[in-house]
Amino acid sequence: MGLVRKILEESSLTWRDIVRLATPIDAGKKVVLGKNPNSSSDFEAYTDNVKIVINLNDEKKFQDNFQNIIVPAYKVAASKLYDVKKGISEKELLKNLMFDAFLFIHFHEQLHPWLCPNSDYDEKLINKHLYEGVKIAEPSLSKSQAMFKVNNSKNLIWDAVLNISFVSKTAGFDNDPLAEKISYVFQKDGREIEYQPVLHYPSGILPTIYMTSAKNRTTDIPISIVGAMYASMSYNDSVVRNNAMDVFFDDLKSKKLSQNDSSALLKKMYGGFVSKVDKSLLSSLGIDKSVYDSKTSFLNDFSSSDYELNQRYFVESLTKIFNHPGTRYNSLKGFMEILSPFISTTQKQGSPDQNTSGGGGSGGSGGSGGGSSSGSGDSDEDDSDDGGSGSGDDEGEDGAGGSGSGGGKSQGEMDEDSIAQTLDDLLGTLDGDEADDLLEEVANNSGSGRSYGGGVGSGNKITSKISVIAADEFYKKHAEVIDVKNPSKKMFSIELGTKKIWKLSNSSTLTSADVSKLNYQQIMTFQKATGMPVLMNLGNGFYRFNEYKLDELPLKSYNSQLTGLEVPDNWVLIQDSSGTMTGSGAYIGSGNSFDILNRVKYGLKKGLYDVCKKMKKDVNFGVVDFSSSTIYGGMDSLVKLYEMKYHPIKKVSLTPQCGSTLFNTAVFKRIEKDLKPGTTIYTFITDGDIQSSVTDLYNHIQKIASKPKHAFVFVEINYSSNIGASVERLSKVNPSVLFYHVSNAKDIKDKLSSVLIKYN
Repeated sequence: MGLVRKILEESSLTWRDIVRLATPIDAGKKVVLGKNPNSSSDFEAYTDNVKIVINLNDEKKFQDNFQNIIVPAYKVAASKLYDVKKGISEKELLKNLMFDAFLFIHFHEQLHPWLCPNSDYDEKLINKHLYEGVKIAEPSLSKSQAMFKVNNSKNLIWDAVLNISFVSKTAGFDNDPLAEKISYVFQKDGREIEYQPVLHYPSGILPTIYMTSAKNRTTDIPISIVGAMYASMSYNDSVVRNNAMDVFFDDLKSKKLSQNDSSALLKKMYGGFVSKVDKSLLSSLGIDKSVYDSKTSFLNDFSSSDYELNQRYFVESLTKIFNHPGTRYNSLKGFMEILSPFISTTQKQGSPDQNTSGGGGSGGSGGSGGGSSSGSGDSDEDDSDDGGSGSGDDEGEDGAGGSGSGGGKSQGEMDEDSIAQTLDDLLGTLDGDEADDLLEEVANNSGSGRSYGGGVGSGNKITSKISVIAADEFYKKHAEVIDVKNPSKKMFSIELGTKKIWKLSNSSTLTSADVSKLNYQQIMTFQKATGMPVLMNLGNGFYRFNEYKLDELPLKSYNSQLTGLEVPDNWVLIQDSSGTMTGSGAYIGSGNSFDILNRVKYGLKKGLYDVCKKMKKDVNFGVVDFSSSTIYGGMDSLVKLYEMKYHPIKKVSLTPQCGSTLFNTAVFKRIEKDLKPGTTIYTFITDGDIQSSVTDLYNHIQKIASKPKHAFVFVEINYSSNIGASVERLSKVNPSVLFYHVSNAKDIKDKLSSVLIKYN
């Protein structure tokens, strides 16, 4: 086992000991210490809120970075850093700096769900305010570009909240117990450096990972300037502080930012945290905005004897701001307003995070290869052990043995999930018009240079998926429900068995003499128990005497059920997406034939979905799209398909080809294999003359319509084709074939709402 790996495992055990005392609920959290052979960086770390994964991919590179970059910057004040009297050798300093860096990484991943984002609601509001910050900073950006900036920076912003809070916690500000628990465990374990006890977590460890990225020029402007901000908060020695700042400012200079520009940007970032926060709210937290602003003038005086005191004020103030819901979100909006011009629309800033997306960023894959690589993870993240081989068992203890073959989602899949989550968060928080405009832009791939399938973001594949998600959401929202047929309710009875009741069997008139002979006590007991009248005084000495017997009657319950409605077991929609249907530009919301067709499709799906839910029956649904190619997306549950945000069938349905009008009948064999037993309806919609063998297509239609419980509907839009004429003639002799010629796509809905329940 190499030195770095050994230190990583020791830090993991120490972290767990501290967590048992500080946050016992996380004491059993699983930690996977592994290796990702597919990564180009030396290490990466991430969490899905269930486990923490730390992949040490290149021990030599990691050690060399600390040996050649971090140790030279720290050694001048190593004794002060660790609060010991004697000097510290470079070897011991190296080991301890790596240990504390790994300890920070463990805490960073553990604290994400506690601090940022701490809930789905928190994530939504953060994304909304980041979006607003981008729009303030760059009003000329399209809404989709603003969304991609949010997506590509959100992990960086989450980390800012978390890391500043971490500095506060480990310093023991506001009597935070974490510093005390760390000190206790260090003493219990007898932690020493050059035979001198280490009693507290050292200030200044946080920026080390960012420094290696900056020094190696493997990061970008946002992560480098944020790293400089952490450096300004984390050091208690002016020489070390200046050494760190030199690393970040040199990196920013290589990116065309002068030191003066970088210094000014650092001040603006601090100011941004309070620029959008109400003064009265700040005051309620004990923060005077004028005092806060005045202290920013000292931010670049790195050698000042009062610098540490000045920065303590910022750490404590910002931690208060982040912890208060009334100030948290506007603070991040103001911060984003400053960062926005430097955020890319096409790459995640810093390193790609395994849970929250990315697209590659300029910094490689996490850790010292590209800045911080932590995140809270998406709620639907796969819970298998990503990242190749690793140690750590299911009980959460960190062992050295064992290995696993990775699993879970690929980086690309997680990138797609992240963008989809960002879009969903924004749609759930923006007002109606803004949300609609964003949906249309993303769905139509605004600014892509292509009609469909490309676009801004982290690559065409990601944008293709997010475009489908946006289009699906648009039509779910705007398509009018088409009632296939209104189900009616019919009352019916259920036999529950029998019950016994008293029934009058005889009634007679008696005199007083007759009554005197009766058992009066027995009569009164019966009347009281049953409520039945037995003996009644008629007056003038006469009485009515009723006699009863037990009779059995059937018990019935009445209920209602939906009747008069039959939905197909299988529905195959075959759609024409040639250029004449779609036009050459964006189609969503355009009113062209393909846009209207989608509104009809979704109107029918809404209607069928409602019926399926009420009747507890599902439809096996599939789509074939034809133009230059014939693309089949398979069959699946209509209920499941409707409820999912993304599905391969939706991609086929919502991604037009915009080409010629060709149809390959070989697709029918594939469809037939996917059909479930029962009633099946094919719906074929086209607006042009199909440029392939119409005889072959006609024969397949005839064959399908001849099968029991099958129907074939052919809809022709504003065009009279040869195949249409043939199918129309067939419909007159075969009731399972239905032909409709409509003058425009709007008329389709009037036809399809009835034929979905008609079979031979």
